[in-house]
Formats: sequence, C-alpha cells, structure tokens
Amino acid sequence: MKKTNRILLILMFLIGVCSLVEDNAIKVSADTNKVNKAKYTVMVYLDGSSLESDFELASEDLKEMLKIGSSEEVNIVIETGGAKKWHTPAINPETNQRWIIHKDSLQLIEDVGLKNMGEASTLSDFMIWGMEKYPAEKYAVILWGHGSGSVYGYGHDERFGLDPLTLPELEKTLKETYEKTRKKLEIVAFDACLVTNLETLSYINQYANYVVGSEDMVPGHGLNYIYTFEKLLNKPNMNGAELGRIIADGFYKQAIENEEEDDVAMSVIDLSKVKPITKAFDDIARLLKVDVLDDDKFQSILTARRNVEEYGKMDGPEDSEMVDLGDLAKQMYSQYPFYSRRIMSAVDQAVVYNVKSPWKKATGICLFFPLGDRERFDEKLNLYKNNNFSKDYYDFLEIFIGNLKNNQFMNVSNESINTNIVKKF
Repeated sequence: MKKTNRILLILMFLIGVCSLVEDNAIKVSADTNKVNKAKYTVMVYLDGSSLESDFELASEDLKEMLKIGSSEEVNIVIETGGAKKWHTPAINPETNQRWIIHKDSLQLIEDVGLKNMGEASTLSDFMIWGMEKYPAEKYAVILWGHGSGSVYGYGHDERFGLDPLTLPELEKTLKETYEKTRKKLEIVAFDACLVTNLETLSYINQYANYVVGSEDMVPGHGLNYIYTFEKLLNKPNMNGAELGRIIADGFYKQAIENEEEDDVAMSVIDLSKVKPITKAFDDIARLLKVDVLDDDKFQSILTARRNVEEYGKMDGPEDSEMVDLGDLAKQMYSQYPFYSRRIMSAVDQAVVYNVKSPWKKATGICLFFPLGDRERFDEKLNLYKNNNFSKDYYDFLEIFIGNLKNNQFMNVSNESINTNIVKKF
C-alpha cells in the first residue's frame, strides 16, 4: 500500500474529506453515506471460491466493474466472501464486506463478519440491505461463482467446506427477501455455469421477472461488466428483458474476444412463462414413469437420452449430467408427439433471447437427466430428491437409473469435455 503525505492525510481526515488510497490499481474510499434515489440498484454477490483464490477471476471482474462504476441513477453494490485468498488487497478474506462501486474507486460500506455464502440468510441479508440502503425503481442481483446444475446448486464457499446454495436454499433466500421488502427483482443474472435449468426456474419464478444465464459451462471471463454497466448507465430505464439481452450480448462479445465462442450459450427467460413448461413437463413425466417399465419403450427413452445435447459433461463427480430440454423433447417427438410439441412451444415462449455457438442445439433451458456417471447415481439422485421438483419425474429417474445399474444397457460412452480452459463450474 502506497502512502501519501501523512500531514495531508490527517488534514483531509479532520475536515471530513474522503481519502483515497491506491491499492493494486484499485482505489478504496471511505463511506460517505450518500445515497441516491436510483432507477436501478444492482447487487453483485461475489462468492469468490477457488475461482478467486486460484485464478483471480473475481478480482478481474471487479476491475471491469470499476471502469464504469455507479451513477446518480444506477447503484452497483457488492458483497465479497467465499474465498480463502483475494487478489485485491483491500478485500479481507477473513470477513464478508459490502462495497459500492464507483468509477475507479471501491468504497467500503460495511463489514458484516465472516459469513457462509452458501447459507440462504447470507444472500437474503445482502439483498435486503441493498434494497433498503440503496432504494431504486428496479433491482437486479448478479450471482457470481461456481454453478453445478440442478443437483449441487450455486456457489462454493471455501471458508465453509465448499458449501453451495442448494435450490431450496435459493428459493428460501428469494422468498425471505420478497417478504421483507415486498419488492420483486427485475432480473436475476447468473455469472455461473449450468444455471438456466428448469428446476432452478421453477423455484425463482415467483420472485423475479426475468433471469439471464447459461445452461452450459461459462468460460472464466464470465459476464462482460464493462459492456453491461456502460449500457445500463446510458439507459437506466430499461426493463429486465432488455438488460438481459445486453448481458447476453456482452458475454458473447467477450467470448469472441477471448476466442472461446465455439462452446458458449446464454439465454434470457421470462419467468412469468415458466409454469406452462413445468406443467407440460409434468404431463410427459407421468407417461415416462409408466413407459420406462416396458423394455421396448425403455430402449426408446434411452436412445433419446443418448442423442440429446449434454452440458457440464466431465469425468468423475464434476459431471453435472444436464441436457437441453428443448432438444430432449425433439428427441422424444416420435414417441410422444403431443407432449413434445407442448414442451417445445412453452420453451420457445419463455426464452425471449438466446445467444449460442453456431453448432449448438441449445434452446435456453436445461434439465438434470443422468446417464453416464454410474458410480454416483444414488448420491446424485438422493440430492436431487431434496429439490422436490417433480415427483413423477423423480419416480421415473429411480426406475430409469435402476435399469441402467442392473442390466446390459450400460454401454454408454462418457467422453469428457476439454477442461483446459478455466470454467465457472
């Protein structure tokens, strides 16, 4: 930490002028307690995890945010935690800290002590604090960190045994926030992998208008905060759908700049259109749990599963076994034409914007459908049961997995993806 003239600093302090200290190219300023009525308050939940400790990815994104900063009409606030080591020296890994982002200046507002970012109360406390301290017409939350699909949820807090936020915990935090503030989020943005799955959407659809995120893996660069915040500050009246499109476009633009555009996807989803998808899916799940008992029909279901586009495919426990929902319906069309059409139509209505690599089938929403990770079938299914997503689908999966474990159908390839690029997984 560089020091300036001590006398000057003392004088500045005595007359109440905010001092600025240059720290690793990031300036840190004292809390002036000035709060503006804004069009937007954006709350970034920065669960650093190994992405920060090992790869400095949170600090890199923080530098992007600081290039734009807050304005009179847009507040950008963050909570830091979840990492054993931070590469921004101002951030203390031994505690959780809340900051407001100014252009070229990181302003500490509050130190809340060491908290588990995998606890529902930590996130809800942050959002309630952000809404009350920085009132605005619209609110957005960005959940930054690891994403592990429908089974393992979002986030890994290194200080608390890699504890994630499970889907029921995510629903709990959004419910608590809404009940306390009576304010619905305009948009939930995920800077994490494998998050726009039907299970997650079914939990959060009551508490936000839109969600933006990836059903696939996310490269280490994550969201493009310079592009996103610059656009938002220039047009702070935009709604969640437009902001979601900007987030998705910025993400894809940065993927091109980093030559990673060959394997990316991001979608914007209207959460008011999720219930027709879950209804259509429940209807086909009731058929699946019966048909899976028939050998010929089981083979047809297995063929559809083998042919569907998969995401988060890796060797070992990291295999998330997520599949594209729209493509799954297409693969099952010959067997269930009526129900497949309903699912495809409902997905098309809900996904208002979708960017993806040209070769991808990605329709914007994914689903847990295990096939290859035989050693962890039971573990994953037991965890998945806690989601209480669809009883009929869970009953189907129990039988489907039982068939895979007990007969000759396990000639399934499980080629791992290229993991040389750091992903937010």
